[in-house]
Amino acid sequence: MSKLIVVLLISGILLALDFYFFQALKTVFGDRPPSTQRLIYGVYWGLNLLLLAGVWAYNLAPQWVSLAMRRVGGLLLFAVYFSKLFASLFIVLDDLLRLVQWVWQGVADWWGPSPAPEVAAEGVLSEGITRSEFLAKTSLVAATLPLAAMTWGIGKGAHDYRVRRLTLQLPNLPKAFDGIKLAQLSD
Repeated sequence: MSKLIVVLLISGILLALDFYFFQALKTVFGDRPPSTQRLIYGVYWGLNLLLLAGVWAYNLAPQWVSLAMRRVGGLLLFAVYFSKLFASLFIVLDDLLRLVQWVWQGVADWWGPSPAPEVAAEGVLSEGITRSEFLAKTSLVAATLPLAAMTWGIGKGAHDYRVRRLTLQLPNLPKAFDGIKLAQLSD
């Protein structure tokens, strides 16, 4: 498969994930003033389009683009989309619950009217918050946690080197190994 087709396929998958996660964003910020919505949605799509441009640059950039720039872009892309994928688990849970309700309601309608009183389709939890809104807000929090952790790890952990020098006393070590220096790298 040519590299262009692979990049198109990856871009399509990432855009689909962006649209899916955007539904949670609309649920959470749908009751805000239109100017606030435009700002939030504009920032969201602006950053996503910038990241998609990064996918294209990462895969199709000429050799003069520095490897460091490509790696940082790749790490940022991974952090953002991993966070969205993690958060989408909550959105999928909501969609599966709605699917079960829809199928249940269809079966119930097919068998005839139910003597039980009607329950709100959204399932109000308390004080007017719906299950969908709760899961959408939970998904935004779930997206923030890994993104913040990975950003901190990339930003701080990448340059937090420590050199520790230890002298080991091993009584059964052969004399041929006396004075040898060993190095260990770990995170």
